[in-house]
Amino acid sequence: MTPNKTELVGYLSIIKDPRLDRKKLHQLTDILFIAVCASLCGCDTWEDIHLFAEIREEWLKQYVPLSNGIPSAQNLSILRRMVLNVLKQETSKGSLKGKRKKASWSEEYLVSLLPLMFNF
Repeated sequence: MTPNKTELVGYLSIIKDPRLDRKKLHQLTDILFIAVCASLCGCDTWEDIHLFAEIREEWLKQYVPLSNGIPSAQNLSILRRMVLNVLKQETSKGSLKGKRKKASWSEEYLVSLLPLMFNF
C-alpha cells in the first residue's frame, strides 16, 4: 500500500491549537509538519528547524500551504510550550523534569500522553 502524501498532515491536523485565533500567523499543522520533517533530518534546535524550513521551503509547500511564509524559530518554539502543558496536565506525581525523562525512556508512558495532546 502506498501512503497518501498528505497522511501525516491529516494526522497533525487532529491536534487542537490552543492559541487565540487572532494570534495565529501560522497554522499549527504547518509548524508541526516543519518540526517533524526537520527533526527526522537531524535538526536539534529551533534555529536548525527554521534554517531547514528556509532551505526546503518549496518542498514543504507541496504538503502545507505556508501562506504566511516560514515561521520564525521563536514561533516554532510554541511546540515546546504545548508539550510542557501536556506534561503538566498528566496527573501522575513527579516533577516536570522527571516526566520529560520518563517520556524519553518509556514508550508506554509516551503513548499514554498522546491522548492529552490530541484532546481525545
